[in-house]
Amino acid sequence: MKEIVELGYGECRYIVADTPVRLYCAEPVVGASSWCAAHYQICFIRSSREPLRKAAEKASEPVKIAAPVIEAAPAAPVTLVLSWPS
Repeated sequence: MKEIVELGYGECRYIVADTPVRLYCAEPVVGASSWCAAHYQICFIRSSREPLRKAAEKASEPVKIAAPVIEAAPAAPVTLVLSWPS
């Protein structure tokens, strides 16, 4: 771990300690990125939509979700008093 001023070219810039002195990982980076292999995966996790697509294809009808009923409270009278300096 190193401070930002100690980091060299090709060292991971992932913050591992955010104490009064911010410390960075400093492991060798992946390609032209700013992060090592472990921190690159944390920063750039790609999600797959395949499970969602398959579930949508299996559904024979749209899913119905009951929305909660919110009742409005009766409005209370409001008195607005404006005054300007004389």
